[in-house]
Amino acid sequence: MLRALCIRKHGFDPLQQSKVSAVGSPLMAELMERGQLEAALPLWHHLARMQATGQYRELLSSATILRELGLPTDVPLLFIIAREDADPEALRRFLRAVQLASERMKQDSAIWEAILEARLYALPDKSQLPALRKRWESGLPQRWDASSLISLRLLVERLLAVAGPEIVGIERFDPRAFSTQFAVALR
Repeated sequence: MLRALCIRKHGFDPLQQSKVSAVGSPLMAELMERGQLEAALPLWHHLARMQATGQYRELLSSATILRELGLPTDVPLLFIIAREDADPEALRRFLRAVQLASERMKQDSAIWEAILEARLYALPDKSQLPALRKRWESGLPQRWDASSLISLRLLVERLLAVAGPEIVGIERFDPRAFSTQFAVALR
């Protein structure tokens, strides 16, 4: 999305006309701290941790990029995928479990502490936990319905029109790749 925005608004492709380094988020933060990187695109949880230190700020959000591309800002950007031949009842149960876990994580601070204690997630500084939780919750989808699919189609079409299939990685949006059949009520 950032490449498409740069091409559309500024007439350049940052991947082609900049020095780009692909590294994991922890190394990315270290390289920024040493002054070896000027800007970075960390994963959401590393962004939250980096911002919580007070040394870094978010320059451009996904919502801002979407808005600049003339698209709805609530397009889901992460998806749960399943094989086409997966058991429908198993999928319903799995999605319900994800929903219940998300609700519990929104309401129960103890679950976050348990995750850290069990070393299921490493957080170098526990004072970063509130920022991490806030960023996580802001990324939860608010809906997954027919309008979500329309927004997603518009996103892909806009990316293709602006950046082309070689940058997007596909030639067209295929609605058969997505389903709202198993959508759960999101809150």
